[in-house]
Amino acid sequence: MSRKKDRTNSNPIDIYLINLNDYDIVRNINHGGFGIINLVKNKKTNEKYAAKTNLIQNKTQNKFFISREVRILAQIQHLTIIQFRGFSYVDFHGEKNITILMDYMKEGSLAHLIDKESKSLCPSNYDNTKRQIILVGIARGMMLLHSQFVIHRDLKPENILLDSDYHPRITDFGLSKFFDPHHSMNQSMTDSGTAAYMAPEVISSDHFNTKADVFAFGILMYEVIGGKRAYEDLLQGKKRINEFQLKMKVQEGLRPKFDFPIKKGLRLMIEKCWS
Repeated sequence: MSRKKDRTNSNPIDIYLINLNDYDIVRNINHGGFGIINLVKNKKTNEKYAAKTNLIQNKTQNKFFISREVRILAQIQHLTIIQFRGFSYVDFHGEKNITILMDYMKEGSLAHLIDKESKSLCPSNYDNTKRQIILVGIARGMMLLHSQFVIHRDLKPENILLDSDYHPRITDFGLSKFFDPHHSMNQSMTDSGTAAYMAPEVISSDHFNTKADVFAFGILMYEVIGGKRAYEDLLQGKKRINEFQLKMKVQEGLRPKFDFPIKKGLRLMIEKCWS
């Protein structure tokens, strides 16, 4: 009876637990307010992975977000989704900060690539074919997520990682959620996502569905084709506006300006994503 009781009380995601003592930190990749990402190496195999340690102070909320992220990553395995390798309830210092282990993408994030292109520093082999590989890959991954009733809710270049051939991997499902296909308009959550990629219905905290991800993809597509960040004219410089002001303008109909050459069909596709 005791064994049956243990199975009943255990968390289903615990089958993916790993021991971080089996890994060494090679270097820090990124350090933000909500977490740390380290490049780590398996002590036995020397294989390298990315370890994301979450620093959300609210431990109950942290466990909720991570439990959801682990379930999504474990359930949806595809070439366009980052490969999940396991997780730990503690970080590399033994502190109670949940850490997720994923495949390491050498080329970093799409955000890094776009920022380099805006400064005319992108690699010489980055051309329209590579842009197409990136956008088609992201679209394929989002189609898969939506078919599995998952809304990402924070689709942006920072959450797209690239391998050496520019094949994209969608990552960071902390804000994602499963949705009820029978009540697909009742998925509201106040202020989820990043301002520049948030659809008007998300900003207004109204009911929304997978179309919120379609809007975000339109912004992302604009940035990949244009080689620049959306709203950069408003978010930089002395007269820049804050995120709240940007959200209000988006609700009023503001969209990024097409101040770069773009084929009519691609522009129409982006505008349909925004509509």
